Amino acid sequence: MSTDGGSVWNVKDLYYADGGDFICDRSNNSTFWCGGRYYDSSDSLYKMSVSKTTNTGDSWTRYTIGSSTGYLYAMAMDPGNSNIMYAGGYESGSAIYRTTNSGGSWTKLPATGLSGYVYALAIDSDNTDVMYAGTSSNLYKSTNSGSTWSTTGFSGGRTNTILIDNASTDATIIYAGTYSNGVYRSMDNGSSWEPMNDGLEEMNINCLDVNPDNYLFVGTNGSSAYRWQLLVGAEENKETSIGEFVFFAKPNPAKTQTTLNFQLTKETSVDLSIYDIQGRLVKVLISDIKQVGTYSVSWTGFDEKDNRVSAGVYFCRLTVGETMHLQKLILVK
Repeated sequence: MSTDGGSVWNVKDLYYADGGDFICDRSNNSTFWCGGRYYDSSDSLYKMSVSKTTNTGDSWTRYTIGSSTGYLYAMAMDPGNSNIMYAGGYESGSAIYRTTNSGGSWTKLPATGLSGYVYALAIDSDNTDVMYAGTSSNLYKSTNSGSTWSTTGFSGGRTNTILIDNASTDATIIYAGTYSNGVYRSMDNGSSWEPMNDGLEEMNINCLDVNPDNYLFVGTNGSSAYRWQLLVGAEENKETSIGEFVFFAKPNPAKTQTTLNFQLTKETSVDLSIYDIQGRLVKVLISDIKQVGTYSVSWTGFDEKDNRVSAGVYFCRLTVGETMHLQKLILVK
């Protein structure tokens, strides 16, 4: 543990020689959870185990949650209730346990539909019944708090880490880090996925984190850390005001068409263009001198070559004279 930004580290626990996951309770920064496997000498088995501290690691409570040979790889805390914790791993196959009383008792879930060892768990903060599990074979989704699971449109194989970003845009973005195929992103709740590996020199991903609206951070196995810029072109202007008129898109999110609205208080040059999340130009809507007035410009989801773009996050950049404004656009299926 470090209390000085990482310059000096102090050992807080050596219970797990080869531990699994580590969780901090965001509602109480003195409470941490960690997990791994514990050797039970009474029956000579390594079992799934969870440890909890409420005093920043000075003392720990231990929970041996499994009854057969197993290993704990992944943990996830319910974003709306810190008493609910999930622990995933294997016991001759997929295994997920849940506590609803802060570790007092644990129940093994049926996990119907899962396949492989569970390496990652993530819970959607907008709907905590929705969970994602990354396993040695695929990435799965549950809509009933982990009781049953179904495969997604994922094709990245073994999944080491999952991140759900509800803060960067008006839509939920799911990121998945894989064992050998880099990073994937889903804009439609896991139905379809796209790789985002430009610049990555190592495809074995260990961890993901996000600074909303700014960067996605990626930790790799053997090739340091990387970041992916989420915002395109410049820092987003949250007010997006021009004179007394607000620059906005409606509807947003949109299925097939959205309208960009703005007002000019003087004659000036105007450039209105659409960019994808990687900063590539998609469509120029206006590039001209415009008079004083109110403008509504539609974008129907087509690029410069008249091809319909895929669902996802886009940005509209409005440049009025020397002032630039950005507006996020969400296209959904």
